Amino acid sequence: MLSEETAIGSYPVECVGYMRRIAQNAEDLFFEQGSAPLPPHDSGDPVRFLAYGACLVAEKSGATGLVAHTVSGTTALLLAGCRPRQPLHAISPVRRVVRSLNLAWGVTPHGVDEETDDHLRRAERFVETSALFATGDKAVITAGHVGPGQERALTNTIKLYERRS
Repeated sequence: MLSEETAIGSYPVECVGYMRRIAQNAEDLFFEQGSAPLPPHDSGDPVRFLAYGACLVAEKSGATGLVAHTVSGTTALLLAGCRPRQPLHAISPVRRVVRSLNLAWGVTPHGVDEETDDHLRRAERFVETSALFATGDKAVITAGHVGPGQERALTNTIKLYERRS
């Protein structure tokens, strides 16, 4: 009924406001019940377990947020699928990926430059320069390093990082 009201009714703005409050209350209940983060299904995919591990580290360490360096968007989507309590910031040098991540649950995408090839250093610089993190705040960073025989950096690193300045 509410979605029909937004399409053809007389009160579309109010209706969207109600839907937003319903969704927010459902998410609040989810977190109150202690359901987050959600473990991955036993797919055998190590990147899914890495994402879950990052969410657990964020939860147990009291981190202010998660920062995922991503070139394709996959890492950010896997982290979002775990439904962490902390804000999830996806950073990417690829504009198309930044735009598409605007549609993902719980993901705040940010474009970054390609000054350095090191994904971990880009993520650390994001935490150091962003107004979203204060001095002393902790962030859980996921990033990738190119391994032997690999052409591109796959997500293979979790780091608990504390902002220094």
